[in-house]
Amino acid sequence: MREPLVTMIRKDERRYRFVAGGLLCLGLAVVAYGALQLTLGATPAEIHVRWAPDVDDTIRKHAEERYGLSEGQSLERRTWAYLLRDTSSTNIRALVSDRAVEDTGDIDRASFRVTPESTSDQFPVAPYPAISASLWGVIVLCLFCGLLSIGIGVAPGIPATWRDRQQADVVPLLPRQRHLVILLLGVLLALDVASMQHQTLTYDETNHFDYGESILRLDATRLGRGNSEMPITALNGLPRALGDGMLHAPVAWFLRRPDTGPYLAAFRSFLEQTESGRYVTVVFSLLVALCVFAWTRGLYGANAGLLALALYTFDPNLLAHSQLITTDVYALGTITFTLYYFWKFLRHGGWRLGATSAVMLGLALTSKYTAIVLFPLLAVIAVVFHSKELVRDVREGRLGALRQRAVSFAGGALLIVVLSLLVINVGFLFDRTFTPLNQYAFRSSLFRSVQSSAGLLGALPVPVPYPYLEGLDWVIENERTGHGFGRIYLLGDLRAGQGFAGYYFYACLYKLPIATQLVLLAAVIAYIVRWRRFDVLKNEAVLLVPLLFFTIYFNFFYRAQIGLRYFLVVMPLLYVLCGSLIAKTRALTRPVAAALMAAMAGLILSVLSYYPHFLPYFNELVWDRTQAYKILADSNIDWGQNGWYLEQYLASHPNAVVDPDRPTAGTILVHVNKLTGVTEDPETFRWLREHFTPVDHVAYAVVVYNISPSDLQRIGAHGN
Repeated sequence: MREPLVTMIRKDERRYRFVAGGLLCLGLAVVAYGALQLTLGATPAEIHVRWAPDVDDTIRKHAEERYGLSEGQSLERRTWAYLLRDTSSTNIRALVSDRAVEDTGDIDRASFRVTPESTSDQFPVAPYPAISASLWGVIVLCLFCGLLSIGIGVAPGIPATWRDRQQADVVPLLPRQRHLVILLLGVLLALDVASMQHQTLTYDETNHFDYGESILRLDATRLGRGNSEMPITALNGLPRALGDGMLHAPVAWFLRRPDTGPYLAAFRSFLEQTESGRYVTVVFSLLVALCVFAWTRGLYGANAGLLALALYTFDPNLLAHSQLITTDVYALGTITFTLYYFWKFLRHGGWRLGATSAVMLGLALTSKYTAIVLFPLLAVIAVVFHSKELVRDVREGRLGALRQRAVSFAGGALLIVVLSLLVINVGFLFDRTFTPLNQYAFRSSLFRSVQSSAGLLGALPVPVPYPYLEGLDWVIENERTGHGFGRIYLLGDLRAGQGFAGYYFYACLYKLPIATQLVLLAAVIAYIVRWRRFDVLKNEAVLLVPLLFFTIYFNFFYRAQIGLRYFLVVMPLLYVLCGSLIAKTRALTRPVAAALMAAMAGLILSVLSYYPHFLPYFNELVWDRTQAYKILADSNIDWGQNGWYLEQYLASHPNAVVDPDRPTAGTILVHVNKLTGVTEDPETFRWLREHFTPVDHVAYAVVVYNISPSDLQRIGAHGN
């Protein structure tokens, strides 16, 4: 027993060496950034900005603060003169790409540089350009190596994938099981990468990406274009930051070499595209898949883990969102990580597992505001986990034991709260942390009510960054009022500012593969029948408590029901629970194996039939795929991802008309969200919805009609 124990200790030491090395790299990046600021000494540039017509004073002031625009002077026709203090290419790129900016003067938009005439010096203006460029390269390299090293050391599921050191009853994986894990992860990676090639940026990706880049520029100020952008998307900005770093010496010298230049230049060009950030989300999704496998394996065995991993791999909704620069997959992943490590912490104790679960909770809180509910949920899970012991102590009058449990609970809760708040502050760069509550400018009635009734407590500092609470306030206000998203649509019915009871039940019925639903139903029935075989309070409670809460909340209390993506947070938990169907089985019986193989075959065929368009996936309950718009719309089908495919269709059908504003004869193409009235006046396309049936579709998000002049006469419409 000594040799395996020594081997495990050494492996554990290597993990922490990776973490220590990663933290050292991040520290070097901070030092290099400080040195860079001392060597830059950039000369401010005089530029002109013409703001978009819909930009109000609030948005303009936010943009001025974000991009370092000072000494503004209003000229004419929304044009202002400014002194631009941050003249880096990254800041200028963000400025000219901002939707609030209609045009700029004194800026070379091709190179993202200000013109020489607008400054007193030619770029770069640092006293020692080579030193500054090298420091920038060091920063990017240290950030990349540091995050990679920390990820290797603490990435959820990786250590437990091959051996769970804290559970003696976990059987080592067989070679074929290892191969199946690698195969499924490879399939997941291949499907994500291959299907994203021609998917244009969705409506929200630019906002998320820009805020991530803003965080990398050490600016956590809200952009004013949305309210749900979170610091986690800084990860998606790292590839472009690396590409920008390659513009500088000494890498620029390699780019000029004839043998390596073309390849490095092509790689740099790829990194500079916004789409390059999508690959970070893909890698993160692989980590979530590993965590699902490790958790299921720890609960129910390796075969169950493979079943859960297969369901995750061929979930079309997860495939679709795993290739986007949004916070949805980050949220479901970090919440899964938090619950997984909290379960391990409850079972095995130890400050390391407690600290890990707290850090994961902090990452979840910097991914999506949905994670806030984890604070009370973790407390409920902890009470349920120890409920037998608590009931026994109460019955037997063991006050000392109860007191000891209360102290232990308080200590663990304090550790989790403090560390998670620290992670939030790091994510938001400690931006105005400890601002008193009475100094916030809230929008929602809820926060204004709390602020007005706080009294003397309003003068106490709030231990979170200003933009964190500000964003939460915006999210609550928009969710309550319906501002910021279109009408809610379900089964042909439209609602403004309110949702549908049971919306996500309907969404899952049509957008989850039928095979997945059958496996889930079989798992639930089998679990109920065999519930005495399971330790519900110690194991399944950590799955069932959040599942129950999210199911009730999103279906009956959440108003912004604009897509299944909000409900994806429950999918990893459901797939772990599906593993209970074949819990602790080394070999499946022939009927069970045959049924599972048939389900997997049906699942794969159904999902791949939509390749490469996984976002608008509907199962076989919607047999005619041109009719899916009658069930759901919005980000369930049409999220702006179909731009390239629409261009190809129009190139081969030059006479087609897209989204006509009146009844028109010919080949008519209409986006689903406009057809259903989600983003358009519902009356605009009533003539199409009520009288005609689509004959084709473009990437499932745009439906195609063939309308003749006689058709218009038949319905009494006067077209073009």
